[in-house]
Formats: sequence, C-alpha cells, structure tokens
Amino acid sequence: MNILITGGLGWLGKAITETISQHHEVCAFDLEAPDVERETVKFTGQTLMGSVTDFDQVQNAVKGKDAIIHAAVASTVTRNQYADVSDAIPFDVNIRGTCNVLEAAQREGISRIIQIASAETHVDHPVGHFLDDSAPYFGLATYYDLTKALQENICRWFAHHYSLEIALLRLGDIVDVGSGHAKKGEDSWNGSIDTDAWIDRYDAANACLQLLQHSFEGVEVFHLVGAPSACDKFDIARTLQSLDLTITTDIDKRPASKRV
Repeated sequence: MNILITGGLGWLGKAITETISQHHEVCAFDLEAPDVERETVKFTGQTLMGSVTDFDQVQNAVKGKDAIIHAAVASTVTRNQYADVSDAIPFDVNIRGTCNVLEAAQREGISRIIQIASAETHVDHPVGHFLDDSAPYFGLATYYDLTKALQENICRWFAHHYSLEIALLRLGDIVDVGSGHAKKGEDSWNGSIDTDAWIDRYDAANACLQLLQHSFEGVEVFHLVGAPSACDKFDIARTLQSLDLTITTDIDKRPASKRV
C-alpha cells in the first residue's frame, strides 16, 4: 500500500513513518519550517513539504495514495498555543486541516483513514466509569480538547456522507519509553507516568500498522494506553484483541536524566 502520513516528521509522526515504511510505501507530509526542532526520521520513502491548512497542497499529497494516517496537529509545545480562543492556528490546523485531508481523500477515492485522537486519560471520571468504543469524547475544558472533539465529529460527518472508513485511535500521552523522553520534556514525562496516562509512540505506530488492514465500516474507536491500570477505565483489551496487538506495559519509569 501507498500511505500518506500527515505530520509524518513530528514527535509521533517519526515513530509512525519509521514503522509503516518497513511494510508499505510511505509519503511523510509535514511543515518545511516547524516550530520545534525535529529528530532524525530514518525511513525509505518520500518526504513532501506542505501544510494541511493548504487544500491544494493536501490534494497534491493524497494523489495515488491508498490510505492516510492523519497525525498532523498544531504544536502544544511552542507559542503558548491553545491558551486563548483568539489564537487561530490550532483551529486552522486541527479543524480546517482535518476537513482538508478528508475532503481530498474522498475526492481521490481514498476510503481508509486513521485519525490520531485523544483518550480521556486526564478526565476525572466517576469511580467505576468505563469508556468503550461508544463513549463520546469531550476531554477537558481546554481548546486543545475542543479541537480533538471537533475532529471526531468531522470524521463522523465525512464517513456518513462519503462512506469512508475512519479509525479514531484515542491515545494516551505519547512518550518514548525506551529513552525516557516526552514531547514536552521531563515534567511532561513525569506527569504522564504518575497519572498512568502514557503510551509508547512505537506501540501507537504499530497500532496504525494493524489498522491499515483491520476490517470495519464507518467510524470505529480504539483506545490505547500503555499503563496497565488504564484497562480498568478504557476498553484497551478490545483494541489489543481486535488488532492482534501487543504493547509495552512494564517500563523504566525514570526520565532520561535519571537513567545511567
């Protein structure tokens, strides 16, 4: 298969691009000048620079593709984004960008899309409250969570009107368990570990790989969090069984700076 990965050079995109490229032809679509320094992404495939906010660039990127993994998102690290509704960039990237990707997909006849979504790992749910694939996403009262909720609604609208197959992969806090790093630094790592909210980025990438072949219609939700206690709150067991997936659950909880 020929797979387009939006945000394919970013923190999560690195893991997705490197993993998917071992099995499929890959095009990593990302900004030419990102706000944050990028890691090296080791893969064999195409790199295409552009923004999901530009429909013509997106339409060009989707041509000839068999599926799309939509991981592009406005940075949560720089410029204090999401702090105020007057900041248009998060809405332009996350909302308009998602519309652009799905509109271009349906015009090109691409029916399989994997949308990187969010699990409600930081929401204080009542004791015994269990979130399965039918649970709606609301998140916290932040503009980031608002954009993630709207992304899911956009996906459902496109799937309904254009018979698209869209997997909403609701991930916990995305970390690299092998190195002890998180996208937003050591405090972010510690917070994710302390709240049992983490998921290894390469486990998330392997879930994307399995979803490319998974049989379903319309929109299907998949929760994925690595911390074992998360299984009491989210239907992670169904995700693992449905995708024949094994994830990392026993990790070194020390951040990189504390490791020898």
